[in-house]
Amino acid sequence: MPLVAELDRTFFKHGGGVVYKRKDIFDIESGGLAADHLRAIREPFSADAVPLGNAKKPETVAAKIETARETYEHEMETATGPYFDRAALSPVTGRVLCIAHLGHDDEDPELLGDEDEVSLLSRWWSLASEVADQEGSLIGFNISHFDLPFLTKRSWILDVTVPTWVRSRRYWSDTFVDLMDVWGLGSREFISLNSVARILGVEGKADDECTGATFAQHWANNREAAIKYAKQDVIATKQLAEKMGVI
Repeated sequence: MPLVAELDRTFFKHGGGVVYKRKDIFDIESGGLAADHLRAIREPFSADAVPLGNAKKPETVAAKIETARETYEHEMETATGPYFDRAALSPVTGRVLCIAHLGHDDEDPELLGDEDEVSLLSRWWSLASEVADQEGSLIGFNISHFDLPFLTKRSWILDVTVPTWVRSRRYWSDTFVDLMDVWGLGSREFISLNSVARILGVEGKADDECTGATFAQHWANNREAAIKYAKQDVIATKQLAEKMGVI
């Protein structure tokens, strides 16, 4: 690549001078909405939605429907079962708890998350727009399929303005760099950050009691462990970006 083109990718003009393009890392952590809220928005039980398999006899069909109804009612009463357990994975049933952000020249990630969700989302889009205005990059892992849709849909639900530059028709802005897509090299390969980290010999997610599945619980009851987990996510992502030549 010609030197001029390489410089154009790395720097941008600002006020008559030249400034290094920032390449920031980010990752969101989510949790399920309150149980009462989840109960209120869940679809009511429907016998038509019960999988019957090959059941033909009326008594067998009736028994399957009754079992499904009892399961539904038990889950609603106890706030257990797949609907509640997986609530954090959907922007309809979950919320953004925090966003870990690591600036290009920073050693220690910052954590956005001590405010209500509306303020958190507004603050995030302001930060993202600042990076975009400087022709920088916002780098993450699996952000095209999880983080960005989650942030955008939560913003729609809460009436938080999503900047128009974030997405154009079917595509996310080039400001965003998804390392899972980079790893796939054109193929749609779903692979975990930890798996790529092991392959490339990079330290992965924090190996302790906090995991993505238990993050919300730790955020509420063991904030120190949750913060450590969230920060390690973006540190590992930065190491992958360096290893893959994105930074």
